[in-house]
This record gives sequence, C-alpha cells and structure tokens, in this order.
Amino acid sequence: MAMPYGARQSDIICRQKVLFLFVSFLGQVFGVFCYRSQLDLQKRLL
Repeated sequence: MAMPYGARQSDIICRQKVLFLFVSFLGQVFGVFCYRSQLDLQKRLL
C-alpha cells in the first residue's frame, strides 16, 4: 500500500511543478504583451 501512495505523491508534486512552470510562462508572455501594447499606446498618444 505504501508504494502507490508514494507514486501518487510524486506524481502530484510533478504536476504542480509543471503547472507552476506553465503559469509562470503564461505570466511572462502576458507581461511582454502588455508592455508592448503600452508602448504602442504611448507612441499613439505622443
């Protein structure tokens, strides 16, 4: 009984790591997109 539980726990930790990397990657892409759109808005205003 101990083996499947350990496997599940490591699987959950692995999923959390992948999810964290995915979310941070999306955050970076969104940040760059917002930064570029802000620059475009500033150019239009100027």
